[in-house]
Amino acid sequence: MARTLLALFVLLTAWHPALAETVYKYVDENGNTVFTDEPRKGAEQMDVKPIPTVPALPTQPPQKQPVAAGPFSYNKILIVSPEDQHNFINETDPVVVQAAVSPNLRTADRVQLMLNGSPHGSPISSTAFTLDSLDRGEYQAQVRILDKDGKELGISDIVTFQVKRNSVNMPGQQKPAPKPKPKT
Repeated sequence: MARTLLALFVLLTAWHPALAETVYKYVDENGNTVFTDEPRKGAEQMDVKPIPTVPALPTQPPQKQPVAAGPFSYNKILIVSPEDQHNFINETDPVVVQAAVSPNLRTADRVQLMLNGSPHGSPISSTAFTLDSLDRGEYQAQVRILDKDGKELGISDIVTFQVKRNSVNMPGQQKPAPKPKPKT
């Protein structure tokens, strides 16, 4: 019987630290409450039970999905200005053709403006084109995206617009005077 009690006592004393930790609480000279595991004169002894925890489940690092190595393409290329069938009447300002591209234009890619089915100017790294002094008539605009080798990566739909001006050949009609440029 004595051996059983001794064994039980040893087991309980060995098991006790696993159940609780001793913490000391005191108030320092600045009035702050301090908790520590070191005994100190005037400190109140507190027994703190361990916090119940659940072991974490093992995780595997995320698997990288292979990226399909297909050719790059733009998923949206469209002319946002001018709108289809827009009329420019007696305007002296240049016509600005503005395109939208998604995803954004890559650094090495260029945009070629097509006007009435033919390239207008050289391909540029911008999606805006300024057309000065257009004669009256109907125009069809389209933009093509080209890679660094000149290979077409995508093309917009055609936008049709009209430039309407008074004829200088009609009696009493004069060509509109250009707007003066503001002084800076």
